[in-house]
Amino acid sequence: MVHGGGTCSGGSSGGYSSNHTYVSTTHFRHNDTPGTPLTCDDFKRCCLCLGLCFGCRGKNNFHRIFRIWGWIAVLSLVTGLAVGFGKYGPTAIPASPSDMIPLTHGIHSSFCEGVIVDTTFPVNTYLLPSPPIVSTRQVKHTINQTAVVVRNRYEYWGFYLLSGSKIEIDICGDNDGDLYLIKGDSKFSSWKEDNYDPGTYKKTVRTKLCKSPSHSRTRLTYSVALTDEFYIVLTNHNRHPLSASITFNINRAVFVLGDGTEVCHKSLKCHVDLSGDNADGSIVVYVPESDDFDFDVKTVCLRRSSVFIAIFLIVPLVIGLLITGYLVYITRRSNSLIRFVYKRENHPLTSVPSATQYQTLDNDTRTEPSAPSYSDEMEAPPSYDQAVKLQHR
Repeated sequence: MVHGGGTCSGGSSGGYSSNHTYVSTTHFRHNDTPGTPLTCDDFKRCCLCLGLCFGCRGKNNFHRIFRIWGWIAVLSLVTGLAVGFGKYGPTAIPASPSDMIPLTHGIHSSFCEGVIVDTTFPVNTYLLPSPPIVSTRQVKHTINQTAVVVRNRYEYWGFYLLSGSKIEIDICGDNDGDLYLIKGDSKFSSWKEDNYDPGTYKKTVRTKLCKSPSHSRTRLTYSVALTDEFYIVLTNHNRHPLSASITFNINRAVFVLGDGTEVCHKSLKCHVDLSGDNADGSIVVYVPESDDFDFDVKTVCLRRSSVFIAIFLIVPLVIGLLITGYLVYITRRSNSLIRFVYKRENHPLTSVPSATQYQTLDNDTRTEPSAPSYSDEMEAPPSYDQAVKLQHR
């Protein structure tokens, strides 16, 4: 998708380097066995695992409430900035002549009410009512390039090709070299580390002057099965520079644009509205043919303020209020229980009497039989002598 160059990592054809660094993925814990995952044994342990210890510790619930509100504010701010300026922040997509690129990265109608498409080369911008569909029709493009690659250097060209496309590279040079075709950004990044990838297509450029008959030129042909970025790389591991002439013959598959709207025609800056009926639309950029490889298609999301306020302000506010209400309820319930226990300990008879109290009340109210009393009107009891006499009668 862009033209550039770099230094080869290897010293031979293919440039394979065996100096790899391996990183262990085994997890360790202090005083524990390797690979044992952390577990949440109780509420405080769960908080520790989730990084929410601020809600588990504190002198009282009111301290916890202040700490929770602080963390909610920090997390809302950090998340909002990450989404607004990271996920849906400005993007730059390298582009090549005749590319037809759908703009999806950093754009979503739920968060963006519009998009600004900015380039340094005039492009056509389309808005489709639905995701783009690849047509069975193909458009042929021919691009001619020249390159001088010095020792242990490489030069590359990139294209964004839709499924069903076909590319043919025709090259001639005055020295030997290697020609690679690499699919995808990740594989290209891996290849730049050691100039080797078993999944790449490679051909050796024969030493033929460009004035030779066309059948002696080196050709590489590839049919695209899946839409992706494709990089054509020319390397030189020889002592002398490699001067080469390259022709790219591309039979491009294109998107169906019949139901779409051409928002801007050959413009450097274009505003695409994603509000209303255009909320589900898809943006496609077409780059006209030229000899300029070195430019980017930049996009800027015009954010929906109401959505960001609702997600990163109102929702955290509601969560904080719910947590605060729960902690206040727990605090009041604990205080009520403490007052109840204190009252019961200091005034035991005001509460429901126990079995011992029932026994005490029964003993206090029970009537004991009293000894008979003698009044003045009743006869006095006999004396001892009288009682003895009465016994011997």
